[in-house]
Amino acid sequence: MLSFAPKEDPRVLRALRATAQAVVDELWEAGAIATVASLPCREPGCPPFETFVQILSADAPASCRLRVRPADATAADVAAAV
Repeated sequence: MLSFAPKEDPRVLRALRATAQAVVDELWEAGAIATVASLPCREPGCPPFETFVQILSADAPASCRLRVRPADATAADVAAAV
């Protein structure tokens, strides 16, 4: 499926992934990995893109949505969500 919607800056996603990984390193077992994606949101009141964080872990995998654009997400947002 082609999408002509503007994409989030890859540098923003890399920085947010590093932030998410730092949070995961503190809260999860060794070896857990954080991934971050920018997904389109079509729900009322949601920004055009929201942030999706997934924690890949053998013991307790998890995922969460942040209803803010990746550029607007903070370390506190990530820590509260995971």
